[in-house]
Amino acid sequence: MQAPHTTTMKPGTSEPEKARVCDQLDRLLGSSYFNHGKRYPLLLKHIVQKTLEGETEELRERLIGYTIFEKSADYDTNNENVVRVTAGEIRKRLALYYQEPEHRSELRIEIPTGTYVAVFHLNKDGKEEAGAGFPAKISEGPHPETNGGSKGTPLEDHPQAYSFRRAEEHHQALATAHASSPIARPMSSITVWWRTWGIGAAAACAVLLAAWIVFAHWNKSPFDLFWEPFLESKKPAIIYAGTQSLYGPTPAFRKRMLSLIPPSEQNLPMKEWGPPPLVEGQVLTAKDIELAVADNISTDDVNAVVDVAKLLAAHRHSLELRSGSNLPFEDLRSSPVALTGAGSNYLTLDMTRNLPFFIDRTLRIRERGGQGRVWSSPLWESHAIIEDYAIVSRLLDSKTGTQVIILAGIYSCGTRAAGEFVTNPAQMRNLGTMGRDALEHKNLELVLHTTLVDCTPTSIDIVAMQSW
Repeated sequence: MQAPHTTTMKPGTSEPEKARVCDQLDRLLGSSYFNHGKRYPLLLKHIVQKTLEGETEELRERLIGYTIFEKSADYDTNNENVVRVTAGEIRKRLALYYQEPEHRSELRIEIPTGTYVAVFHLNKDGKEEAGAGFPAKISEGPHPETNGGSKGTPLEDHPQAYSFRRAEEHHQALATAHASSPIARPMSSITVWWRTWGIGAAAACAVLLAAWIVFAHWNKSPFDLFWEPFLESKKPAIIYAGTQSLYGPTPAFRKRMLSLIPPSEQNLPMKEWGPPPLVEGQVLTAKDIELAVADNISTDDVNAVVDVAKLLAAHRHSLELRSGSNLPFEDLRSSPVALTGAGSNYLTLDMTRNLPFFIDRTLRIRERGGQGRVWSSPLWESHAIIEDYAIVSRLLDSKTGTQVIILAGIYSCGTRAAGEFVTNPAQMRNLGTMGRDALEHKNLELVLHTTLVDCTPTSIDIVAMQSW
């Protein structure tokens, strides 16, 4: 390869010569190497224009970052190297462009490493495609006709000429670098190779993806299969907590009871909140008791609500919390619903009325058909609840037309245990005995038994289950 001459434009260069460089710049910007994206063509155009105008002092890294990439005037060039990275990529793309045979005779625009000033190369014989460079006759060294036929001055010293340097080593390095690259091979073979490789890789990826999907599907746990229909809904989930009414003493009754405290004890610290206990034989009337709270939610029902809400939040599923009368039936037709509580939740009683397991009017869980089993949670003499039973239901085709999950203990302690059970993957492993088809495609109902300490579950067991 013959070494081309190179020239750096100086102020005063004729407009036609500048126009030839601009024509070549347009060719580059219209090529596939620069017609995608904004950074590379923007910086290349800026460098060429500033070089042609002789404003090379403006082609410094910090100033380019400020002008082209809108960096602050004092930005740290060591930490933000956008100018260096972009210029490096432009150099690679220019080399690739000129490596193609159809572009080798064109005027060559380059940005040497270590500078942001452009250099323009011209073939040694002065030939190039039409409009792609400088005038054909440009020589280097002393010109025989300069200064009236005397020895003359070198062309680079002429006030209206260009200064030249050889780029033999530069282009030899480019040729060596690309000789071992696939780019130096015939394009047809490269295209076939890459196309074959791409098809093979795509096919392998498709097989792996299909295998992964099948594996992931069949490797789902009972916990995943139980919750999947509920979590797949795009609508916000509704968690509805039942409420109950609480009655308390009227102000007149409270005042009367407080007056019974002996004067000697009235100034002592309070032992517990509330009036003195009722005495034996004391009779209360409607004037003594009044409704204190209309929509009270028990602490244990709240625990179940929190467990379900945490599960939905972990799966990035939006949710709404409702209670009392704050749930029009129309809302149930568009969102999956989780119901907590039994006797305090009228929707739970309505939804479970015709299910295999339901709560009767005496606060017992009954089995419809089958063995006709019955489960109850008696209160002990101390009014403590040391065991409870609960229903867990998952309805895929409920009367609302959406998915419904029901967590209903005979007492609120059982509801709390049901909430802990359905949100604990380890607890739900025992559902695997129902079979994959039931967990994935059918309605489910369970009866749970829990032992308690101060209404806190210490163990939870499945005592009955049905699917349909």
